[in-house]
Amino acid sequence: MQRVTITPVHTTAHATLVDWTASAIETLQVEASKLAATAGISTLPIAIRITDRFTSDVEDRRGLSGDYTTERVGGVVAAIALKSQGAEAGRLVLVNSTAFEGQDTWSFVRLRYTLGHEVAHCLIDECRRVHGAPTGYDPTPVNLLDTIGYTAVSVSDEFIADELAKGLLPAVNLTIDDEGVSITATDRALLAVDRLNGMTEDLDLHVYPGLRNTVERYRRSIVDLDTMTTALVSGIQGALILGAHYRSACRELSPDVGDVRKVDEHPGTRLYLAPFWARLAPCLDSRSGARALGDFKNADQTAFNVGSDAVTEIWRTLGIRFELLEDDAVHMHVEEPADLQSGTC
Repeated sequence: MQRVTITPVHTTAHATLVDWTASAIETLQVEASKLAATAGISTLPIAIRITDRFTSDVEDRRGLSGDYTTERVGGVVAAIALKSQGAEAGRLVLVNSTAFEGQDTWSFVRLRYTLGHEVAHCLIDECRRVHGAPTGYDPTPVNLLDTIGYTAVSVSDEFIADELAKGLLPAVNLTIDDEGVSITATDRALLAVDRLNGMTEDLDLHVYPGLRNTVERYRRSIVDLDTMTTALVSGIQGALILGAHYRSACRELSPDVGDVRKVDEHPGTRLYLAPFWARLAPCLDSRSGARALGDFKNADQTAFNVGSDAVTEIWRTLGIRFELLEDDAVHMHVEEPADLQSGTC
């Protein structure tokens, strides 16, 4: 039984991207339907639209007015899975055509990954709708403590979606030209190399010393508490999502690769990412393949609980402790952040 139906809709984007998407739809439908059956999902219509008006289309669907940006830690938003509107059933995947302007082998690799990843998000979101969200989780957080649980769920979802994408679209062999040398590899291996190539630079730019410096700017009265808090909420979530994509993709690479060791030894990894994944990985590593969406409610709750504790520990590493007052207000104690070089970690 085909439980998931995927339909391309009217698009203003380039014909090549449309053709690449169309070639993947049949496989996506078959494999997504298998996962849906294990997750207790009866039907899930998904529409895919490739658009060159991505920002305005997202704002229109979400009722925003100039507040949406495609900029994220590590790059730009390539696509997004949205709930359908009004009487429409299912989900809509908007694909940002400007993220694939090269229309070369690398664009093909990234588009296949993106399609699988977003269809996986649709399955995850539908599981949460059918089985319920974790106790304590707020999908629209309004206070600081709620953002911690939101971050935990968001990072878990990104990693699981990456893992599901590998089964939704099986690996294909591709040939690329690397400075005159012809190299044949799977699209997954190429994606891993792509992630690896930018990871150290992203850690330098966005994770360390950036997160630590944000706290220090507050401690030196350069910025106020709200500015620091807002920057850390988005910065921590961005760093952890970056790490989730990297962790999934680089399973295709040997840990002995020089650049992998360089990422592992980076202060941003050692201070924040590695301790986080040491806690959360056991909860997520078993959620791959056909088992990924099984027992969803319990697995989702565990990831929320463990992930929230792991995110809180990052705040502590940054020198910040929370105290919940009687009126449910949150008091923040801000001290010196941990640092490998000073021996305070």
